[in-house]
Amino acid sequence: MPKHVLVIDDHPLFREAMVNLVESLEPHAHVHRAGSAEEGAHLLRSRDPVDLVLMDLGLPGAAGVDAFTLVRRACEATIVVVSGSDHRQEVDAVGRAGATVVVSKGVPHEQLREVVRAALNKESPGQGWIRPTQTFPVAKAQAQVASRLTVRQQQIATLLLHGHSNKEIDLVISNILLAMGMMMVSPVTISLPLKLFLFVAVDGWSRLIHALVLTYA
Repeated sequence: MPKHVLVIDDHPLFREAMVNLVESLEPHAHVHRAGSAEEGAHLLRSRDPVDLVLMDLGLPGAAGVDAFTLVRRACEATIVVVSGSDHRQEVDAVGRAGATVVVSKGVPHEQLREVVRAALNKESPGQGWIRPTQTFPVAKAQAQVASRLTVRQQQIATLLLHGHSNKEIDLVISNILLAMGMMMVSPVTISLPLKLFLFVAVDGWSRLIHALVLTYA
């Protein structure tokens, strides 16, 4: 029987990355999307029961432990928090409110994948607060990307993660540069760095560092 999963994140780029992760683990899963705790709670009350909720804490409207409590009251599913929050008090409060585990968005992609896989299979995905062993400003980088782009531009930017042609990518970059007030910069010179940056923001710094190590090995 197909599993039902709800992903709650207000940034389309990161939300789609989580959806893609779930679908790569469970190709037949029904993955629902919400951009706020209020929207997520409404979906949970109006649809069939879900097996797993993956949610951020930094959401519009209800945020932090308030967002978690709103979602917790709307379902009995396993809730895994995937958040850029680095506030110990907030993480502890969410844990006391019933979060199965809190995972930092800065953990390596493989580690996040394993947490989601375990949660999907009703196994223990871990306890407490799972953070990267090395500290990189991933959450800050994600916030900087999101704060400079509109929702529509974030949606368009997801094209960069799906192997589109250089011409298509340059059109996307031109739109982003215009929004950032950098209309004099050529998209040809910026597209590759931005593509790498988005890769880093979504999948964590570990892959890039690993690739650099291999380059100099």
